[in-house]
Amino acid sequence: MRFGRFAASARERREADLFLADLLGHAPPAEYGEQQPPPQVCGFFHPDGTVSTIAQLRAAIVARCNAEWSAWHTSTGAPRPECTLTMFGRLVGYYLAADQNILPDSLLSIQANALGPINYAPVLAGTAGPATLRTLLRAGAPGATANAIIDDAVSRAREGHDNLGPFRAWSAAFVSACVRAAAISEGIEAVTPPGRTHAGQGLPLRPSLSHALYVIRARQDRAAGRRGRYHAFVPSAQPPGLADIIVQDRRDDIGPGQVITLATLASGAETHGDVVVEVAADSVVTIGGNVGDSVRKRRYPRDPTTGLLVTTVPQLYAQEDDAGALSTAPGTSCQALADKSTRRIFALLSLVDECRPVPPAAGSGSGAGSGSGASSSR
Repeated sequence: MRFGRFAASARERREADLFLADLLGHAPPAEYGEQQPPPQVCGFFHPDGTVSTIAQLRAAIVARCNAEWSAWHTSTGAPRPECTLTMFGRLVGYYLAADQNILPDSLLSIQANALGPINYAPVLAGTAGPATLRTLLRAGAPGATANAIIDDAVSRAREGHDNLGPFRAWSAAFVSACVRAAAISEGIEAVTPPGRTHAGQGLPLRPSLSHALYVIRARQDRAAGRRGRYHAFVPSAQPPGLADIIVQDRRDDIGPGQVITLATLASGAETHGDVVVEVAADSVVTIGGNVGDSVRKRRYPRDPTTGLLVTTVPQLYAQEDDAGALSTAPGTSCQALADKSTRRIFALLSLVDECRPVPPAAGSGSGAGSGSGASSSR
């Protein structure tokens, strides 16, 4: 078709043909059938281009939390206290994971050594210097991890063990360690050769010793539309799901109107986060570190109709007791703002996957995962 003396473009020819077909009441030409969007794969992408689905990453995080919970409990189900000598190596591993500058393969190796047959008694008694322990922890680890990273982890673990010092609270390190271990196991965080560069800068959760810092990053990621990470929501925005993180204001001597809000949260705020590991119609069960000086479960009630977390002043959440029992019916309180009041909850962090077009060479049979839970391509 020509318009005057000029040849029409393909787009102009298409528009003219479709207009004429519509004018005459005819079906559009076959070559102009409905255009389908290119196929996409959704999930959490590995440095090599393969992907884990959101269901796979959630399951990996829940599995890691459950494994840590089991390690912190005796054969009778009682929580082990943080001052237990045999738990010191786990504290070292948590504090290591909270430093995003340590490469994942080095992290796994040093964490494994920390759980090995190391005698920590001289370290805790102050009769062994950091160099000796550093050598034992670094044995066989790939690459070179800075002395300061290892020494800081050991020093902070000692504060957690003694419950004394500015770094004695290890709950954020626990959450960071669980999420990071899952990301490494899934291949989302990895080391890219040659040169041993860190290929995991877009980690799902910012490793941190502070809950406030990883919540702020999740808040920023949501605002910027950066997917493939945790996003921060107010509790009334959506129901909690597996591997979500429930964050609350843990300050003493505050009233309901003084609880931190997600919008105003600043670094340095005293907060606490627990990872959701079970979801029921009327509640969710979480696992958190540094809870009652151990790793314990909590039960947070939710509205069975909307699925949203209950966040009212009188409604309490339940916490696992010293025998390892967790109440199925969280109680209530008449206090202005009890320490276990659900009104303290101000944020819910939830994983949000990323979608990318399927590479033409991969085709539909590549095995790449999708947000619906298909197997990942690894």
